[in-house]
Amino acid sequence: MLKVVWSFAQTHWFITLILALVSISVVGQAIEKLGFHLWYLFVVAAAAVIASWIGLPLYFWPFLLGMTTAFTEIINKFDDEPMKALKTWPALFYHVLNGMIAVFALYLLALIAGKPADMSGLSDIDKLKVCDGRWVWSDADHAIETVQHQSR
Repeated sequence: MLKVVWSFAQTHWFITLILALVSISVVGQAIEKLGFHLWYLFVVAAAAVIASWIGLPLYFWPFLLGMTTAFTEIINKFDDEPMKALKTWPALFYHVLNGMIAVFALYLLALIAGKPADMSGLSDIDKLKVCDGRWVWSDADHAIETVQHQSR
């Protein structure tokens, strides 16, 4: 599918340029209307594209789960105005960083288990188990943080 799109873009470069400019305009208007939260969608979309592009689509899911974990941590920490806290660049950076840490944790688990980075040779259920292993520890840490936060 991507080869067809790329071939079209190369042969019809002027139409592609016009479509790109229109797309940039539409995205700019969407950012203006939807506000800062649209950047989260862009980050998730970019992570999905990058994971597929480098041939490691399995790493997208830990990234997404890491961002979700960051979301719950921010909601718990700033319980008076959580949506206001999510509209800041540090919060977006924290989400991306947490997602990247989750991807690194999956990569580290693959290395420790002696598996290739792309998890080739594993069944789908085994790939799921490897991705899920990091979340067992993350959820335990999050539960401890929540209990400590509530006891204050």
